[in-house]
Amino acid sequence: MSRLGLNALKDKVAVFWGTMLFLIIAFLFYTFILSLHNPIIIYNNPEKPFQVTQGSSFQICRGVEYKRRVRVDISRALTHKDGKDIQTISYPTFSILREKGVQIICRHINIPEDIKEGLWTVHTYVTIYTDPFWKKTFELSKFYINVKEK
Repeated sequence: MSRLGLNALKDKVAVFWGTMLFLIIAFLFYTFILSLHNPIIIYNNPEKPFQVTQGSSFQICRGVEYKRRVRVDISRALTHKDGKDIQTISYPTFSILREKGVQIICRHINIPEDIKEGLWTVHTYVTIYTDPFWKKTFELSKFYINVKEK
């Protein structure tokens, strides 16, 4: 092979790898820009505390608009401040796959038998996986439950 042919081959390989690198960077940039936009909107957040008893359950419903298909991890915790002590009860995380559109989502929350009486704050944490590389975690608006003895 002549020297001229070898240089032409090197140029073609360099152009190929340069193009591939550009496409990979463009794809990562595009998915990053998409991840900056919030893919869900939450409606109907509770305003008044729920009245519950120890060992019971209650249902919370929220309207949710998904702007695109996403995987969502949801975790929940109850916190109670008693003087300087903060008591926390954590619930397991669960994952769901949601399609684009508006939905009304209702969840039952079980209250433990041995929970203290008083005002508890319910924290709901949401992690949204929008693209293969990006995720966004945030807390939904807090709401309150007033726990009474059985």
